[in-house]
Amino acid sequence: MLLMKRKYTGLLLVIGILSGLCFFSCQHPAHVEEQMPRAVVHDIPQFATGFRIVVENGFKKLIILSPWVDGQELFSCYIVPDSINPDLYPDSGLIVRAPLKSVISLSATQWMGFVMLDGIQAVKGISEASFVTNNLVRQRLDSGEIIEVASNASYKPELMVGLKPDAVLYSPFRVGIPNVLSQIHTILIPWPDYFENDPLGRAEWIKVCGVLLQKSQLADSIFDNVVQTYDSLRILARKAEKRPTIFADKQFSGQWHIPGGQSYVARLFADANAQYLWADNESNASFPLDIETIVSKAAEADFWRIAHAAPDDYSYDLLAAEYELYKQFKAFQNKKVIFCNTFKTAYFEKGTYEPHKQLADLIYCMHPELLPDYQPVYYQLLQ
Repeated sequence: MLLMKRKYTGLLLVIGILSGLCFFSCQHPAHVEEQMPRAVVHDIPQFATGFRIVVENGFKKLIILSPWVDGQELFSCYIVPDSINPDLYPDSGLIVRAPLKSVISLSATQWMGFVMLDGIQAVKGISEASFVTNNLVRQRLDSGEIIEVASNASYKPELMVGLKPDAVLYSPFRVGIPNVLSQIHTILIPWPDYFENDPLGRAEWIKVCGVLLQKSQLADSIFDNVVQTYDSLRILARKAEKRPTIFADKQFSGQWHIPGGQSYVARLFADANAQYLWADNESNASFPLDIETIVSKAAEADFWRIAHAAPDDYSYDLLAAEYELYKQFKAFQNKKVIFCNTFKTAYFEKGTYEPHKQLADLIYCMHPELLPDYQPVYYQLLQ
């Protein structure tokens, strides 16, 4: 009886943390951090590998690191509060005046960080407006406060120049900066958050939004709550009696791109106490396999994870209609497909900053006894 009481109390604590964090992230007050940078920064980042925030010459310095060459800098700048006299600026190095007041954001994870920190008014241009689900951003698109400056991998340089942005946030390419962005004649800040393999590392990029908006304290607070909740859920998942097997994604044009064993998705599976069938693979990116190989290895898997945009009535019948071979998987037959409708759930907008909710979803789907009253946010069993 005592053991059951302790377990029930632990579950209430985890669910309470999740509820509290949801309330906090939706209701946090506007906040402007102190005007002068902190003297010492020891813990930025804790999990991310793609950026550094250090103190140099008395000012915070933002460093973006190459995802392709260890230790190589893609970009660096001093973050200088607007209130500082220009005579006190560092003698050398790029200066970014903060908070930024006019930004072009070419990725949803960038502008979502601004939304979470009550700084969306700084975002003047975005890409792929037709895919936006966030109500606040949709309203600003409708009112003209935000305009679309890129779509279908095509930029609109005349619109970008007309916005006179303080900075353009973009996803970097190994071959270099796209020519059209160089023509904007403004500060270009690379944003390779999608190379982070640790779910908490990817979420930690909210701290970059924080330093650009002079709201680091708020960003740190949001992130600390994510870490606390994620760790509590990871510990809870270890209490499950069974460790189910799982595989991921679908075939496309005759090939099946499987998440690597060191990837973001594989890490979520492990933290949810699931046995990913390709966990021994050393890649941190997806890699292609022929369909026969997938079927031979995953036919008896307990669960199958899929994430893609789909109609509201997406079902097992529609999944089978895409490819008849899907019916051979035990996870399909037993209705154990864990599905995320990426459009309906805003997975590509906010999911990056909410790995704790993704983890809770996976635990609920595979170990429902651990979170009996939980309501899924991103993933749920396909009906």
